[in-house]
Amino acid sequence: MSIDAPFACLLLLASVMGCGRIGYGAIDGATDSAAGDSAVLDSRVSDAPAADVMGDALTSTIFETLAPSLLAHWPLDGDARDASGRGFHGTIVGAGIEFGPGQVAQAARFDGTGSWIELDPPEWFADDYTAIVWFRARPTADRQILLNREARPRGPIHIWVADDRLNTNIRDADGVGSGGFIDGNFVDDVWHHVAVVRRGADGGVVEVDLFLDGEVADQGTNTLSTTSVLDAPFKMGYRLSDDPRPLLGALDDVRIYDRALTADEVRAAYDATR
Repeated sequence: MSIDAPFACLLLLASVMGCGRIGYGAIDGATDSAAGDSAVLDSRVSDAPAADVMGDALTSTIFETLAPSLLAHWPLDGDARDASGRGFHGTIVGAGIEFGPGQVAQAARFDGTGSWIELDPPEWFADDYTAIVWFRARPTADRQILLNREARPRGPIHIWVADDRLNTNIRDADGVGSGGFIDGNFVDDVWHHVAVVRRGADGGVVEVDLFLDGEVADQGTNTLSTTSVLDAPFKMGYRLSDDPRPLLGALDDVRIYDRALTADEVRAAYDATR
């Protein structure tokens, strides 16, 4: 009896792969059970269903495809090291960050007191790029920074969340901006996948797409002068000393690409890690 090609492929995948992705519980553990966390961390799924096997194959395929464009990747699995091989390791500033279960393996958990992760990369963000991050946040009295690089008024990457909005805004030396936003409550202690895609270099028309959970949610277009910043670090979970806007929540699987990913690529990256 013959076996059709798709089914044979699935059998082959199932025979050589076998670890599905697992989501995790609340940031502060208030709604997590210790037994549940332990089971998740200690589990080694050897009999994953076919859907999980195919999901792992998708994960491998999309990120292998995108690898030539990857500038940096911080899995945040217990530290702030860059997994891209380019050496852009982050520095943890302050004592308010710990690591625990995340959306993809572990995540960096920020306690909202003003700790952050930073590094001084080269002249990133002055032309096409894509920034991707998983986040979950809890309510505070202020906006909360996810990713930021800024020397006022210039800000080539600026992503924040509040109890009524998710926002991204790229600003030039004249304070002119291009970006997008989504109205809604995103400080709901639930994991969300955000991608910001920039098309266009300084001194011309800059288009910005804001993606939420794999879908384009808003778009902005404007003509910008100089947005690049060399005299300020790239930060996760914090803005500036005189306007900190610290994160009370968690970040996971932060990735920066040196080109504008397509909508299909962003969706695939979301599907591969959700």
